[in-house]
Amino acid sequence: MAYGVLVQLVAEGKEDEARNLLPFYNKIGLPHSWKQMNLPFTDEDLRVVADFAAAPGSPFHAAVPDVTADQIIDAMRTVEAF
Repeated sequence: MAYGVLVQLVAEGKEDEARNLLPFYNKIGLPHSWKQMNLPFTDEDLRVVADFAAAPGSPFHAAVPDVTADQIIDAMRTVEAF
C-alpha cells in the first residue's frame, strides 16, 4: 500500500524520500492520507494500526525491526501533514 510505504520511510528517518514520492502517487492516483482513503484519523484508530504494525511478525516490523507503536504514530502524523 502506498500509504504504508510513506509511513515506513518516515519511520526510518527518510522523510525527504517519502515527500519525493508524493508527485508520483498523485500522478497515478494512489492515496497517501487517511482522508483520501475515507478513513477516520482518530487517536484510537492510529493506536490500533500502530500496535499491529509494531508487533513482531508483522511486515512493517520485519522492515523496521526496532520500531515502536509510538514511532509509527508519529510517522503517520507526519505523513498526514504532507
